[in-house]
Amino acid sequence: MQVRHSLKTGALGRLIGASLLVALPLASCAGAGENSQGYRFDVLDQPVPAGAHTELTVKLTDAATGQPVQGATITGGGLEMTHPHYAHKGASPGAATTTMSGDVKFLGSSGPGLYQLMADVSMAGKWKLDISANIPGETKPVRETVKFEAGR
Repeated sequence: MQVRHSLKTGALGRLIGASLLVALPLASCAGAGENSQGYRFDVLDQPVPAGAHTELTVKLTDAATGQPVQGATITGGGLEMTHPHYAHKGASPGAATTTMSGDVKFLGSSGPGLYQLMADVSMAGKWKLDISANIPGETKPVRETVKFEAGR
């Protein structure tokens, strides 16, 4: 697991933060349709338990028909969680953040459109799962970022 810290202070930090608040949603909207190529990934059974070897069930569906996608192979994945904390006494909330990341292992399919993954979901909170899959009939891997909740 990797941990990164960042600290935003002063007027420059607020300016950069405000710029990112505008730019990032636009960038993720622009890429969302292109990356998913008409498919949707969903993490089921939320909140998932937090733990070193948490099994995730991901449902893959064709967005146009709502039908489960069978025969896909999960080719890559990663986890990320960012949470705010106080950098030092007297700092404003959210002034510092910690980003944790982890790997995801594909275990196999457990049914029509259902895929089992093992991940290091180290703590409760809101996580992002970056996932890619080879889907029969598609020339390029399908990629998407899925948000999910982990509990204790």
